[in-house]
Amino acid sequence: MELLKRYASGRLSLKWSSRSLRRSAHTLLVGVVLATLAVACTPPKPPLRVELWGDSISTQATPYFNFYLGLTGKATTRVQTFPGSALCDWFPDMRSAISPANRAGFHPQAVVIQFSGDAFTPCMKDAHGVAYSGQALVNKYFRDAAYAIGLFTRAKIPVYFVSTPISRGQAAQDDVGNTPLGKMFAGLPARFPASGLVRFIDGAAAVEWHGHYSQTLPCLSWEKCTGRWPDGTRTVVVREADGAHFCPVKEVPIPGGNGFTTCPVYSGGATRFALAITGRLTHDFHL
Repeated sequence: MELLKRYASGRLSLKWSSRSLRRSAHTLLVGVVLATLAVACTPPKPPLRVELWGDSISTQATPYFNFYLGLTGKATTRVQTFPGSALCDWFPDMRSAISPANRAGFHPQAVVIQFSGDAFTPCMKDAHGVAYSGQALVNKYFRDAAYAIGLFTRAKIPVYFVSTPISRGQAAQDDVGNTPLGKMFAGLPARFPASGLVRFIDGAAAVEWHGHYSQTLPCLSWEKCTGRWPDGTRTVVVREADGAHFCPVKEVPIPGGNGFTTCPVYSGGATRFALAITGRLTHDFHL
């Protein structure tokens, strides 16, 4: 993209002055690049195949993740998400996706992994059938992350771990910036440096106000502002009423969706989270 080239050369400063969603999205991608110090990858032949695995946070961000990578014209995506799922639930799918024997597999060239720390499924229970919690939960996710890293790095596939914004409940416990699980993800590149293929994306920062939980954030130039802070800053809602997700209004049932719901309106939180991810990928792969 010419816009990214201009930014990289220092001839472009970050300004929110776009007149359309498309142009603004490109500008915001550049802004996310400003927050990264990534070493660019050698770009594979287009389109770049990007696969995302995650829980309900990624489910809500999926439309924006697909849209912003689609804007580049150089990437195709596949999303594997399910609310309440954990990283270990997806190991069979991960193995299948990269198996040379699976001719119908997606065979991603970049992998994105986001999980908030859910422990509802059987693989997140100990030998006594008790769900992991506290540091034991973080340790379990570390072991599972190490397994996923082994799968993908042996296949020479870059793997990006993404932190999830702190919830209102975590903020009440004085959590700032990244959750304990997010901090563990942040340390993975240093713990597994040999391949150079393990990366971290601070998705939490994109939906927090200087590391703190915030129900609203300053609106972007192309967003419809819905409120104001006491200092007059115009804002949009970026977190759901539950204090954890992104939808600014009550979600609605998906017809035939077996009780699952979807956000019926634009989600400023989901778009910011998706842009944190796609901006990094855009930079690293020269999209």
